[in-house]
Amino acid sequence: MLHYRFTFKLTLSVAISFIFLQCNPHDLNTENLNFSNYLIKQKGSIPVIITAPHGGWAQPNQAHDANPISARQACKISERKPNPLVPHNCRGGRCAIGGEGPPKSAGYDQWSWLLAILFSKELETCFSGKPYFVVTTIARAYIDFNRDANDPNGNYHCAFDDPNARTYWEDYHNQIEQYIEEAYSKYGKQVMLLDFHSHDKKGYETTAIVGLGEAWGQTVPNLRLKDKNLPFFYDSQTGLMNQLEELGQDLNLKVYPTTIEDNYKMLGGGYTVKRYSRLYPEYGGPQANPTQPMVDALQLEIGPSLRAHPNLVNRLEPDLDTLEYTATVMAQAFCNTWLVHQKSWQK
Repeated sequence: MLHYRFTFKLTLSVAISFIFLQCNPHDLNTENLNFSNYLIKQKGSIPVIITAPHGGWAQPNQAHDANPISARQACKISERKPNPLVPHNCRGGRCAIGGEGPPKSAGYDQWSWLLAILFSKELETCFSGKPYFVVTTIARAYIDFNRDANDPNGNYHCAFDDPNARTYWEDYHNQIEQYIEEAYSKYGKQVMLLDFHSHDKKGYETTAIVGLGEAWGQTVPNLRLKDKNLPFFYDSQTGLMNQLEELGQDLNLKVYPTTIEDNYKMLGGGYTVKRYSRLYPEYGGPQANPTQPMVDALQLEIGPSLRAHPNLVNRLEPDLDTLEYTATVMAQAFCNTWLVHQKSWQK
């Protein structure tokens, strides 16, 4: 059984961060992470890249600003910079979310950015090294970083409506590309990208949904070439799915899909995992950019009861106990699986 493990500096930093978001004049503790141009980023030393595109809160300016509006400033209309970006409204087609009915943009992925940070810190303990890390602080209402700004129809409305938003969208993805190229030059096909999201699907409150692309794990091309049965995920003992459920029993954690045949039924994954796995030509795959590194990319969707105790789900402040415990379980499961299936970090 896993027990709660608290890192004082991290918990304090997260608490200060939240206070800051609530318009308290205290500054963020940025000791371990780099905050600039609406990005929280970290240069890594292991072949893992962590991203979170939908957890942001900030309202950026139309002009790209080297000293962007802070979360505190965004709390008060009187302190907001002039000419904020025009909010984003989905234009339909493959941009749309929500199934039947008129197209709509999905909302904020509750605490996905915070869970990603906590997971990153827990992973440092296991690997004795830092993962690469890129999180945007811009609200999804203005830019959807998990949508294509260069879709085949030649418009950008999948990702944003205001053309001034493009530079922010490009900053985010250029940073990911930079980290992928650097990590790949060191570790080759061992590199893995984990894209953090949250979901509120009824009946799946304690479920972690792991998206590997449609049809037999298309967004994990290197693992699939290594073994088409994807034992990294589906080995009955050492696979990631089993490890998550075994270590997450206290959370009643369930994983979907549990078999390779089911991996396409609930979540194929969005723009981020499709772009960086390079198997989708419309997202810059190998046919379009044959020299770009091709990495294994997972989309992780974390249920509400894994982010907060059921009695605390609707609170405005984070349930740090549950978030940190979930992050610990996920990091330990990932570490256990990695040590069995991805022992070498060399090309």
